[in-house]
Amino acid sequence: AVGDAAMNAAKAAITACCYLCLPLLEHPLRRTALSMLELPSTQKNRVTTSVVLITAQFVIALMAPSIKVVFQVTGGSAVVGFCFVFPIVFALVALSPPLELPGVKHAALSRFERWLCVLMLAFFPFCGLWSVMDGLLN
Repeated sequence: AVGDAAMNAAKAAITACCYLCLPLLEHPLRRTALSMLELPSTQKNRVTTSVVLITAQFVIALMAPSIKVVFQVTGGSAVVGFCFVFPIVFALVALSPPLELPGVKHAALSRFERWLCVLMLAFFPFCGLWSVMDGLLN
């Protein structure tokens, strides 16, 4: 029964991790949802938002057919983000014209380059979603 004890210890560790990590993820998510919906941070709004978010998380988790699908979706999203979205956002932030300072020159993106970045930001997540959906269907 050594294997049973090791399996029970692993299950206990995962359970403890879930209980201890949930507040670290839930509070910023709830605060973001409240600010996006422009709701005041009252006790009623915080409880309602938490219940809705946790219920949505559990429903999505129950609808996932297997862990393979979850890894495909998160992996596909991460790859698209790291390869395409983050470099474009960093370029837009780093090369956007800052406050006008006398005597300081700054490399700025042209209007065409900005539109190209916006087009890439809109196009490549669609490609990543398409590849994930293609992997799910085949």
